[in-house]
Amino acid sequence: MLSSLGPLLFAALLTGSTSSPEPIAVAPWRNLNADQKLTWLEQGAAETMAADLKKGGLKVVERAQIAAALKEVSSQHNNDEVASAVAAGRIVGARSIVLGSFQTNGGAIRLVARVVDVETGAVGKAAKATGPLRDIFRLQDSVVAGLLPQATKSRSRRRRKTPANIPAYEKLAASLTAPDPASQQALLEAALQLDPNFVYAREALNDLEARLRARVVESAPLLRAREAELLAVAGDVSAPTPRRQQAAVAVLTLLRDARRYGALLQTSEAVLALKLPSDIVDDVNDRASAARVVALARLMRGDLALQAGEAHLAAFPAGSHRAEVDVELRKIVERKRSEADRRAEFAKELAELAAEKSALGHSPDPDTAVEWAFSPCIAAKWSTLADEMISHCERFLAFPAEGASDRDEHIRSARAYVAWGWALKGDFLKAQRLAAELEAADPGALDDSGLRSVQAVWSVDAFPAPR
Repeated sequence: MLSSLGPLLFAALLTGSTSSPEPIAVAPWRNLNADQKLTWLEQGAAETMAADLKKGGLKVVERAQIAAALKEVSSQHNNDEVASAVAAGRIVGARSIVLGSFQTNGGAIRLVARVVDVETGAVGKAAKATGPLRDIFRLQDSVVAGLLPQATKSRSRRRRKTPANIPAYEKLAASLTAPDPASQQALLEAALQLDPNFVYAREALNDLEARLRARVVESAPLLRAREAELLAVAGDVSAPTPRRQQAAVAVLTLLRDARRYGALLQTSEAVLALKLPSDIVDDVNDRASAARVVALARLMRGDLALQAGEAHLAAFPAGSHRAEVDVELRKIVERKRSEADRRAEFAKELAELAAEKSALGHSPDPDTAVEWAFSPCIAAKWSTLADEMISHCERFLAFPAEGASDRDEHIRSARAYVAWGWALKGDFLKAQRLAAELEAADPGALDDSGLRSVQAVWSVDAFPAPR
C-alpha cells in the first residue's frame, strides 16, 4: 500500500531523502492522559518537531496556519483525527502531516508520531520513544530521527550536552500561544534565563525577531506615506491649530517608536520651524525640542546633543520633557567624564600584555599567540572605545590564527565588535551591513557575541558617521 501513495514528500519521509520541496505540517500533539500539568507539551512538542524537520531540509507549514485550519475542520469530522488532519492539510497546502501523541505513566512518558499522506489519507511511517520526562529532548530526537534521520543529526549532539530543563520548555510552549509579540518575547527570554543552552528557545526568539523585522520592512512604505501626510498637515496654515498640533505630535511619535532617529532629527527641526502655538496640555515645541535632543544623542552626536539640550532647558524651564532631556544630557556628560579613565585602563591592559610577551622570551604556542592578538580587541570592547575597537579588532582579523582552539569564536567576536565600533561612531549604515554579513556567514553569531541585544538601541536610519 505504501508504494502506491505517490506524493514525493511522503516518499522522502519513508526513504530518508530530503530532496523534495513539498510542504509538511505538524499538528499539535494529543495528550492521551488529559493531564492538565502537561498541556504545555501539546504545542511545545509540535513546535520543536517542526524546528527539527526544518533543519532536516523540509518545508514546514507555519504552526499558526495548521492550528487555524484544524480548528476550522474539527467539527466536520466527528473528532476523527486522521480525517481532520487530511482536511486541514489540504487547506494549508501540505502534502503530508505529522500527528503526534504522548502518554505518561509515573515518571515516564511515551511519544508516538505518525505521518499521514494528505492526498490519500493513508497513514505511513510511524516512530515512538519511551523514557523519563526529563529526557524529553532526547526522546523527541529519537522520534524525529525515526521519521527523518537527517533532521537531528547535528542538533541533537549539541542539545544533549545538558539535561532538559522542563520549566524552560514550559516557557517556550507558553510563548506559542501568547497574545502578542511582546508577550512571546518575554516568555522566550524567560526560557533562556532558565536555560541559556536552550536551542529551541533561542531559535524561536530569532524567528520572532526576524518576523518582526520583516513586518517593519513591509510596512515601511505605508509609514513613510503616513509621516509625509502628518507633516504636511502640521505645516498647513489653513488647517485648524489643534489638528496641526495633533499631526505634529503623531509624526514625532511615529519616528521615535520606529527608531528612525535621522528622520526624527530632521522632522523635529521642521516642526520647530513651524512655530506652532502651544497647547495647554502638550506644548508641541517642547516635545519637538526634546525629540531633537534624543535624536542627536541616539545618533552619537554628543556635542550637538549637549548644545541642543542646553537650549531646550533654557527655552522650556518648566516643560513636560525637562526630566527626559536632563537624563539624556547626564548620560552624555558621564560618558565624556569617564572617557579618560577608560582610555587609561585600556592603555594599562596593553602595557600588561606587552610585559607578558616580553617575559615569555620565545614564540608562544598557537593558542597563546591568538589570545595575545585578540586581547587588545576585547580590551577595547570593554572600554567601549570606538576607534580602538575597530582598529584592534580588524588587526586581529588579519592575524594568522590557524591551529588555535578558540580561533573561530574569537573571529566571530572580533567581527561583531567592529560592527559595534562603527555604531558607536554613529555610522549605522556600515554597522548594520557588517552585522548582516556576520549573521549570514555565521548564523547565531549576533546572539553569541551579544551584538543582537546592542542593536536594539541603534537607529534604523542609514546614517553615515560624522566626520
